[in-house]
Amino acid sequence: GGSGHTPEPSHIGGAPPATLPAAPPGWGQQLLAGLATTDSDASAKQIGTGSFAFGVFTGDPATNRDFRSGHGAAPAAAQVRSLLKDGATPYLYTYTLRTTGHFNDDQTGDGLLKIMKSDSLMAAYWQSTIELLKELGSLDRALPLVVDPSVAAIVQPTTTDNDPQKVYTSVAASGVPQLSGIPNTFSGWAQAWVRLRNTLAPKVQLGWAVESYGVGDYLIPNRPSASVLAQYGGALQSFYGGLGTHFDFLDYTVGYGDGAKVAPANVARAEDLTVLRQWVADMVNATGLRVVLSG
Repeated sequence: GGSGHTPEPSHIGGAPPATLPAAPPGWGQQLLAGLATTDSDASAKQIGTGSFAFGVFTGDPATNRDFRSGHGAAPAAAQVRSLLKDGATPYLYTYTLRTTGHFNDDQTGDGLLKIMKSDSLMAAYWQSTIELLKELGSLDRALPLVVDPSVAAIVQPTTTDNDPQKVYTSVAASGVPQLSGIPNTFSGWAQAWVRLRNTLAPKVQLGWAVESYGVGDYLIPNRPSASVLAQYGGALQSFYGGLGTHFDFLDYTVGYGDGAKVAPANVARAEDLTVLRQWVADMVNATGLRVVLSG
């Protein structure tokens, strides 16, 4: 599944691609602005009809406190319908893996890896994923869905040889029938998402989340050179290429510095646009996917 391809390594660090990769089916043709809020009505009123608004599905599926605890029989579908009713274009996130078994306590490092190794916790996670995709699929429309932002950025630095196939993740071992035969690796995790999307919500567009600290370090305040950005791009290409599947677009978190520091070096400068443009070109060349800048 997915619309991407993996380019040759020689393209990394080179010029921006002559033409953009093909957009996912149903992708819009206009530049949209929006507010960093899940209040679609406020976004539409302040920016106008045609703005976008975030929809975030999170919580702990292991204790029945995920999106399914919302009101009504299909709360995720209802949330999207609300965004559409208010004239907004939904931009959706699922943020569940880091909170599975840990309500309101995002896990990182070893904590996240322990979740991924637990058959019981991952069974709850996958069942939640299945129910979410069923609801989104019932809407029968193109919807972007960014999958578990920050997870890949946390996992990648822990890998051996930058290889997602060497990170144990419970997929088929979770016992969920729909995941039979998929390897119990982080690559399998990505493959499971694509299989479930293809089966349950074929019009949903899956976004692979990228944070620069996962492949290298923050762009601000470090302001890496083009050669260093090329190394970041190579790391992204190797890791993404090892997934054995393709998503539909990249979601890149544009962040200034670490931990919201406000020292002078963390304030954006004109030169940072040059760095960002080069990094976007490297991400496109590394994955063959379009990039959405969020943050």
